[in-house]
Amino acid sequence: MAKMIPPVISPKVKSSAERKIFEWFKNDPMTKEWVVFHSLGIENHQTVVFGEIDFLVLASNLGVFALEVKGGRVKREDGIWIYTDKYGVEHKKVRGPFEQAGEGMFSVIDELEKRGGTRKVLSGYGVMFPDIEYENSDIDCSQEQVFDKRDSQYVGRFIKRLSDYSSKKLRDKKVIVIYPSNEDVNDIVNILRKDFEKAVPVSTKIEYSEDRIINLTNEQYRCIDGLASNQRCLINGAAGTGKTVLAIKNAKESVVSGKKTAVFCYNLLLAKELKQHFTDEEIQPAYVGSFTDFLENLIRRNTDFDFSSITDPGKFYKEDLPFLALDALEKEQVEFDKIIIDEAQDLMNPDYLELFDTIIKGGLKKGEWYFFGDFNLQTIFNRGIDYDRVVDMLEGRANFAMFNLTVNCRNTPAIQAEMDKVVGISVETLKKDESLPAVKYIQFNSEQEEKELVEQELKKLIANGINRKEITLLSPFKYEKSIASKITKYKIDLARDGSEEITYSTIQGFKGMENTVVFLTDIQTYNKPDLMYVGMSRPRSLLVIFETKSAEKYRKKIKMNE
Repeated sequence: MAKMIPPVISPKVKSSAERKIFEWFKNDPMTKEWVVFHSLGIENHQTVVFGEIDFLVLASNLGVFALEVKGGRVKREDGIWIYTDKYGVEHKKVRGPFEQAGEGMFSVIDELEKRGGTRKVLSGYGVMFPDIEYENSDIDCSQEQVFDKRDSQYVGRFIKRLSDYSSKKLRDKKVIVIYPSNEDVNDIVNILRKDFEKAVPVSTKIEYSEDRIINLTNEQYRCIDGLASNQRCLINGAAGTGKTVLAIKNAKESVVSGKKTAVFCYNLLLAKELKQHFTDEEIQPAYVGSFTDFLENLIRRNTDFDFSSITDPGKFYKEDLPFLALDALEKEQVEFDKIIIDEAQDLMNPDYLELFDTIIKGGLKKGEWYFFGDFNLQTIFNRGIDYDRVVDMLEGRANFAMFNLTVNCRNTPAIQAEMDKVVGISVETLKKDESLPAVKYIQFNSEQEEKELVEQELKKLIANGINRKEITLLSPFKYEKSIASKITKYKIDLARDGSEEITYSTIQGFKGMENTVVFLTDIQTYNKPDLMYVGMSRPRSLLVIFETKSAEKYRKKIKMNE
C-alpha cells in the first residue's frame, strides 16, 4: 500500500490505464512503505513534472524507477509507434515509450544531482501496457522492462523484476549496486515533492499564473500526510501559516476521491474567495461558502421565519440561528460525507457543533471533519474561545488528531517583528529578506489631516509602480465612519466587489484575506490586541498604520513594558 503523491489522481487524467495503475500501486500489499509520484497535480492546472514521467516509484531496497503508461492497443511499424484509443482512433508518434521513460529517469537523476541530492542509488525505467500483451522487439530494451496484461494488477512484482533486471545490468558492467534505504527514499521525496504538489495561494484576486503557484513548506507537507491518515483533525495555526491553502487542497482531494464534501467558513468575504478556487466542475464540493448563509437558506426553504424581524444580529447569529436551523433540519435531511471548516474559531460553540454533528455522516464522533483555525489569536467573532476550550468541547464528542502550523508564510520579517512588539505574537517567518520595508506609523490630529496623509501615501505608492488593486484600506469602523469614505483623490471600492481599484474593508471583514499593501486606518487605540493582530497580519509586503497621537502613546507604552 504505497504512499501516493499527490494522494488522489487528478480528474484531468482521462486515461483509464493510468487510473487503474494508480489504484494498483495504492493498494498492492507489496508496495507498503513505497512512495509513488504521479505527474499530474490536483490543482486547477496540470503540472507535468520532468516532461514525460507518468509514475515515479521510490522503493526502498529495490530502486527508483520511471514508468511510462500506454493504454489501449499499441504497435510499431517501420519505427513508428501507433496507439489506438478506446474510440478506435490511431495516434502515431516517432518517439517510443521506452525512450520517453528513459529520458524521464535521466532527467530525475540530473535534477537530484543539481539539488545536492542523495547518493547514487539503483535506478531504472519501464513501460506499462495494462490493456494488451506486449512482446518487446526493441534491441535497446528488455522484456523485463515491460508490464502488460499478463501481470494483472501485481505492480509490486513488476517493480521487483525491474529492480533485478537493472541491478544485473550494472553488475555485468562491474558497477557496484547501491539499493536505496528508507533514508535515501525520504531524502529524494524531500527534494522532489515540491515539484509534484503545488498550491494556489489565497489572495484578494486569484491569478493562475506561474508566479502565483507556491511550494508548500516541509511543515505543511507533514500536516498533509497527517490529514491523509486521520478522519478527524483539528489544525491550529497563526495568521499566514497556510491554513486556507491546505483546506482548499484537502477539499479538492476529497471531491476527487468521491466524497460529498462541504467547505464552510463564517466570513462572507472569505466565502467568496474560497469559491474562486473551485471553478472547475470536476473539483467542486457539494457546498462552498458561509455556514450562516447555508443555514439561512435552509431555514428559508423549510420555515416561515421572517428575517426582517431580526433586531439584534449578534444575538441572532450566536443563539437563535442554530436553533432555527435544527428545526429546519428535521424537515430537510442534509448529510455530507465530510466537512472542512476554514477560520473554524468563528464557529466553535456548542450550538454550532450540534449542527455539525447533525449534517456529517456518522456525526462528529465517527464522521470525517477537518477544522482549520487560529484558536488563540483571531477569535474576534467568538471572544472567550481559545484552543484549550475548543479541544475540551471536541474531546467530549470525538477522538481526533491535532496539528500545529507555526511558520508564517505571508508576512515579512519586519511586519512579524512589529506584531511581536505591539501584540505580543512571535512566530517564525518563511520570508527571510530583511531589506523589505519596515512597518510605517503615521500620526494624525484630525479627520482632515488623516485624509490628506492617506492620499499622500497612496500617491507615493502608485508613483512607484504599485497597482491600485494591490492596496487595501482597513478600518475598525464601517465604511461610512471610516476615512476611506472621505478619500476624494482616489476611487475606493468595497473589497467584496472584486475591484481593480484600491479597496476598503473593515478589519473584521478582511479576516482570512490578504493583499500586497495594507493601510490600517482610523487607529485610535491598541487595547484590542486580537483585532490589531488580524489587521497587522493581512499584508504580504507593506504595512502602513495611521494612528492618533493618543494611540501612539499607548503603543510606545506597550513596547516599554516588554
